Amino acid sequence: MTTKIRTTLITAFFFFALINGVQAQEQYEYAIIDYTPWYNKIEVSINGVEYKKIMVPKEKVKSNADANAGLEEMNKMIAQGWELFNTTMTNGASANIQIFVFYLRKKKI
Repeated sequence: MTTKIRTTLITAFFFFALINGVQAQEQYEYAIIDYTPWYNKIEVSINGVEYKKIMVPKEKVKSNADANAGLEEMNKMIAQGWELFNTTMTNGASANIQIFVFYLRKKKI
């Protein structure tokens, strides 16, 4: 292998390694809000470390499909710097039990 080819390959390898280092993924904290109107509760999990359960007053829940209490909690977290990146809705043990799930993230400082 000639010196010119070897130098070119080493330079290319160095450049590739440098670019990959610059494009390192950003680090995030993650949170999940799980709201179940049927049980009048909101559960929030943050980074696998913090957990809180919020009981929603019965008069605040208009129906089993009323996601407003979950949306309120989501908006509070967005105001604290969290970003909504996904959401889903699923049924529990019966069709009457709807579960609203909000996935949030926040850049680590």
